[in-house]
Amino acid sequence: GMDYCYAPFPPETTTTTTTTTSTTTSTTTAATIAEARITDSANFMSAAFVVGELDYARECASDWPCEACEGDCDRGSHCADGLECFSREVGSVERVPGCLGLGIAG
Repeated sequence: GMDYCYAPFPPETTTTTTTTTSTTTSTTTAATIAEARITDSANFMSAAFVVGELDYARECASDWPCEACEGDCDRGSHCADGLECFSREVGSVERVPGCLGLGIAG
């Protein structure tokens, strides 16, 4: 099937707080993360997170790795650092953790 790179764990969030005598600023960042609630808990963690939409980018390779929610990968080394390859059965449109859409059935 068509296999996609995904983040096996929710991305880390960085929180910084700056305080002055008159103002308090608090900033939370998480690179391109959109929070979502997903009812299909078989493939998603209870505190669901979404990294992006499934996209067939190319045949991923170790020397040209795919980013999160991109495919087609064959192994983890075909994905960017910290990502793994989510393998699906032939013809499957099984949901990929952290990604929106069904992608292409391979």
